[in-house]
Amino acid sequence: MKLKIGYIFTSAGLNPDSVQKKVMHQIQYLNTADCECRGFFLTTQNINSLKYNEFIDFIKIPEGNRKYFKSLQSKIIVIRSVIKLFKTERHNYDYFFMRYPMASFRLWYYLIFNKKKIIIEHLSDEISELKLYKKELKFAFRPSELLSYFEHLWYPLANEHLFRQSINKNTRLLLCNSKEILNLQKVNLSRINWMVSGDAVEVNDFKLKRIESIHNTFHFVFLKGSSIRRDDNGLERFIKSIETYSGPYQLFFHILGNNLAYEKTLITDNDRIKLHNHMQLDVLDEFMDKMHLGVSTLGFYRKNLHETTVIKTREYFARGLPFIYAYKDTDMELYPEMKAFALQFSNDDSAIDINEVIRFALAQYENLDHGKQMRQLAEAHLSYKIKMAKIVEHLANKRS
Repeated sequence: MKLKIGYIFTSAGLNPDSVQKKVMHQIQYLNTADCECRGFFLTTQNINSLKYNEFIDFIKIPEGNRKYFKSLQSKIIVIRSVIKLFKTERHNYDYFFMRYPMASFRLWYYLIFNKKKIIIEHLSDEISELKLYKKELKFAFRPSELLSYFEHLWYPLANEHLFRQSINKNTRLLLCNSKEILNLQKVNLSRINWMVSGDAVEVNDFKLKRIESIHNTFHFVFLKGSSIRRDDNGLERFIKSIETYSGPYQLFFHILGNNLAYEKTLITDNDRIKLHNHMQLDVLDEFMDKMHLGVSTLGFYRKNLHETTVIKTREYFARGLPFIYAYKDTDMELYPEMKAFALQFSNDDSAIDINEVIRFALAQYENLDHGKQMRQLAEAHLSYKIKMAKIVEHLANKRS
């Protein structure tokens, strides 16, 4: 009998970002892996004219309307909506799948009495992330700043310390991007069902890039997936290396994404560092043909994280674009042959050796088949089809 899974996504929009696209691919390929999966996408947007696809329902939930503690109110609305779905749909599905929505009393209380029904995916250590963005909050002994600190730091941190461990313990499956993230959840692994499964890619969504010869010019690219400020991208490490380079080559670093206001503050040489807004896929394909090397995340040390996976790295593999990175990649540690196409730097605030990057790029382009080889590795190890099939197999083998 096929497993039936309800996938609950709590921050959906009508114009999907990279995270929502990931969830849609997960649902698509769960349905090809001896499983029936339906997505329940919670959104505050107007959905009257939306055409649903065969696997996904959009569910309208109200927005928070308070002047103060609006984000807390919104979170309460989301958790209440999730628990309502659990209750109304529990007889139709074997399990519910959801990205970790942060800890809360309501979720903890529900799971105490409904154990082993929920699959939770952790992409990071949430406590470290909360502390990382602490510096964005202005602390002062004024009511507005104190309330902001309570809403965005103290209250969520307290919830994580009080309820996260118990929530994780009562899941059907704890899914994490790396063993390090799993260990940071502070759960006795011998008493829970867990699995490490990093980010994936829909290989066919991306065109294999044309091999652009290197003469006297290098083009580097960073694909920003999130529209919010991300200090852990660590872009200033690479920007400084580009801006201070004085060798014989022309170097250009292209940063693509939405809301690049923070990235703009890192730049002093606008001739070498180029900012680009989001591009349509056909335009992006043509643009990527001109790139020589990708840049992945360089600042995970800021949230005390050393091993994980990153979506943009999977896209680089699918496109056949060699890249640099500064963390342990779970899949690349598992399949070391992938490391031939990536240059790893230390996960700290040290400068990126741009001459080493140039030597690496020149060596990559001596092999005119490197793009095809990277894409083959993506198909074999990084595709959603492969990853989702492994999750369903794991659940089936552990099914009580």
